[in-house]
Formats: sequence, C-alpha cells, structure tokens
Amino acid sequence: MHLADYSRLDATALADAIRRKETTAAEAQRCAREAAAALNPRLNAIIELFDAPLAHEAQGPFGGVPFLIKDLVLQAEGVRCQAGSRLFGPGLPAPADSALMARFRRAGFATLGRTHTPEFGFNATTESAFGGATRNPWNPAHSTGGSSGGSAA
Repeated sequence: MHLADYSRLDATALADAIRRKETTAAEAQRCAREAAAALNPRLNAIIELFDAPLAHEAQGPFGGVPFLIKDLVLQAEGVRCQAGSRLFGPGLPAPADSALMARFRRAGFATLGRTHTPEFGFNATTESAFGGATRNPWNPAHSTGGSSGGSAA
C-alpha cells in the first residue's frame, strides 16, 4: 500500500481492504506512521507515537486499522496521560483501560499514539504552553479548534 492509497480510505474502507487482503494491517500502520512523520512537524497534532501499536483484537471489525487516542480522559493501560498540561509533567501511566479504550481494543484498532489537546480540554483552540499550537491541515494559519484539535488534524 502506498501513502496516496492509504490517504483516500476512511477506517471502514481500510478495515475492509485489510479483511479482503488487499493490504495488511502492518502496511496500513506503516502508512500511518509515514503520514505522521510527513505532516506532524507542520501540524503538531501528535504528542507521542508509540514504538509498536497497543495490544488489540486482530479479528475485530477494525482489526489492525491505525488509530490515535486523545490525550484527555481516555485511559489506556500503561500509557501516560498529560491532559495538555505541564502540571502532569511526564504523565502517569494509566493503571487500567477506561471502558471506551477497552472497546477500541476489542474493535481491533491498532493504537499508535496520542494526540494534542488544549490544557484540560478547556479552550476553543488546541494551543497550550505544554504542547504548543495544533494547526489546521487545510490551512496551517488556522487552528483546528478545541478539545479534539490534535485528533481533528
């Protein structure tokens, strides 16, 4: 799979392509990492990429589809959360998955990292002293908006 092909697919179409063996989960994840490496320096949407995807159900409906989690409220066991704030320093690893994260894992999403948020999610834009500003992919002079700015970008 090439990045251009990957970028035309949403999660449902990508899951279908993996299921039909038109591509592999590993190829989709490689493309996601390639896109992150190319775009994140300009957009500042991703706060952390993991070395390997978090454990997930490979046979779930979205088995192997690359995914990023918002660094706010959602807890993934062993993954730190900083909530867009310097107050949490390097962040504390979550002791367990939140209910939503458990569902994401069962659905098969291959979580590759965390996205930026405004501090504690309390802003109309994703700009914080901790993470800086997240830019809009269609016009980097603009913001992505608040709370889910990194996810949106």
